[in-house]
Amino acid sequence: MNSTLKNLFNHSKNLLRMMNKKKDPDKTSESYSAALFYIRNTNIELDKDLTEVLIMLKSLENLNHKICLIFISNFSTSESIIWESVIERLNDHLSQIREQLTHLKENRSSHCKLHSNLFWQQNEDLMESLAAEYRNLEEIGFQVLPPKEKMYWRMNVCDVQSETCTALVSLITICKQQFNFIKQYTPIEVNTITQTIINTPPPTYSLNEA
Repeated sequence: MNSTLKNLFNHSKNLLRMMNKKKDPDKTSESYSAALFYIRNTNIELDKDLTEVLIMLKSLENLNHKICLIFISNFSTSESIIWESVIERLNDHLSQIREQLTHLKENRSSHCKLHSNLFWQQNEDLMESLAAEYRNLEEIGFQVLPPKEKMYWRMNVCDVQSETCTALVSLITICKQQFNFIKQYTPIEVNTITQTIINTPPPTYSLNEA
């Protein structure tokens, strides 16, 4: 398991532990404090992870630019239609995914009126289309590039996009879990928890610490 995917695996385990904390039926002020901490911490982590997702999307856009340069060097102008349409679709998918997740990043609080099921289904469809277009592009490269270019193509294009897309899907899945966790608490519930902590701080806490 490469370091990126290993980090994502550990990240997912930490999130699962956080989500399980919500299921604790003990309604002491300490458990309320823990609940509020996990809500806020998950929101912070979601923001960080969405930022990382946007960075990954940018890296794929840069990769697409590199692919264009490779094909321009190996195709005649009349043959450009073979790959240009695929690149256009890839960039369009990336743009839509970026727009989606930027919207989520800017509206990630429990106040967000996002239609969760529809949003994530659209995202999944876009990611599947993205993967399919990259497979098409890889096949074009292996079919038409000269032998001396194919090793570079495999290592610097195919392997890079495969690893990036795999990590991207994993991180978006974590973002989905984080968002759903946050959405479980309505703004009223968050305010109620906060007020409960203020009104009944545990003996070891000061009012400021609560």
